[in-house]
Amino acid sequence: MARNHATVKISKDDRDNGKVFYLTEMPAMQIEQWATKVLLGAIKGGAVIPEGIENQGLAGLVYVGLNAVAKLDYDMAAPLLREMLECAEIVPDPVARPDYRRSDIASDIEEVSTIITLREAIFELHTGFSLAAAFSKSKATA
Repeated sequence: MARNHATVKISKDDRDNGKVFYLTEMPAMQIEQWATKVLLGAIKGGAVIPEGIENQGLAGLVYVGLNAVAKLDYDMAAPLLREMLECAEIVPDPVARPDYRRSDIASDIEEVSTIITLREAIFELHTGFSLAAAFSKSKATA
């Protein structure tokens, strides 16, 4: 079975309006290692994993992950954030050449909000959960 993909079109009234990005899910081994680094870094930073959270399935993992990320120091978080964006490619000309993509997206992004939009979409691609919905659920249970 092929990895999941998503297309994100930036629809904001800013410099990135209309840009199209193609996202590809990380291979299972890579995402498992990435998630392990996040959790171990968070535990090192003082995060506490609630007892019985493993019985809540992916929703429990998402809850722990959202709370754990706040415990990461920058030196731990920076390479993880870079690796996350490696899932994104830009489609420079989505009308004339929709199948042509480029992986070096740093010079294409002009707005911080675009980076946040891509991170949210990458998170959802890997977990099936909307980051905005997960944050609101996390706040509701706090």
